[in-house]
Amino acid sequence: MDVHIWTGPTSRGITFPLGIWDKDFWRHGLGGEVLDRLLDFGFDEQLADRICAMDVRRANLRSRGLFESRGFRVVREISPDGVDLELSRRSPEP
Repeated sequence: MDVHIWTGPTSRGITFPLGIWDKDFWRHGLGGEVLDRLLDFGFDEQLADRICAMDVRRANLRSRGLFESRGFRVVREISPDGVDLELSRRSPEP
């Protein structure tokens, strides 16, 4: 997996590919588990300000739903079929 960590003048971010291509592993909660671990890694260990999910297929409603359930929002329409999503740093838990 290619994880790209970038630093700009005022922020630090991470982009990553995430996919479970083998249908035998779908609907077992693996995508959510992987995404949660990536968010922990990005925000807690790498101190990213933003995490981006690039080129998420519009038709993949389960994938979009997973990202949106974790707080990701569409930030860019990149093609008729795909969008980029982004999540900003999480607030500290009380």
